[in-house]
Amino acid sequence: MYLCLGGNLGDVPGAFAEANLLLAGSEGCECTRKSRLYRSAPWGDPDQPDFYNQVVELTWCGAFEELTRLMDEIEQKLGRTRDKTRRWGPRTLDIDILLYGDTAVDQDGFVVPHRELRNRLFALIPLAELAPDIVPPGWNLSVKDAIQATTDTGSVNVVE
Repeated sequence: MYLCLGGNLGDVPGAFAEANLLLAGSEGCECTRKSRLYRSAPWGDPDQPDFYNQVVELTWCGAFEELTRLMDEIEQKLGRTRDKTRRWGPRTLDIDILLYGDTAVDQDGFVVPHRELRNRLFALIPLAELAPDIVPPGWNLSVKDAIQATTDTGSVNVVE
């Protein structure tokens, strides 16, 4: 299973480190690997600071709904507020499920893999660092091949 952390307000690397600790300390969750930190221009709403992203590989021994609840709790604990007027607006922390094992999910507003994952280099590139050859459910190509096929032209850079 793979999660993508994103944020562009405050101490984002610090928020990611704290989120990783909170995930690892949660019952039924084991963080096995994480990508490097990446920086990219904002997607969908350009009038804001650049975003940082990181993908985390984990094992999860609970229900899907429990994982989404845990993600919301961690986001809120680390200062996330949702601005319903700016869907892709600035945020301290956002946690998205990129892949839920080999299972496709479409329930309660959650679609995994996300419908636009193929077109979002900010998620594909850090995911490819951990799982370049994985073929997400419903896809006919690997993550590394999706990077080559995407229409996204944004730059995604490793943070040194």
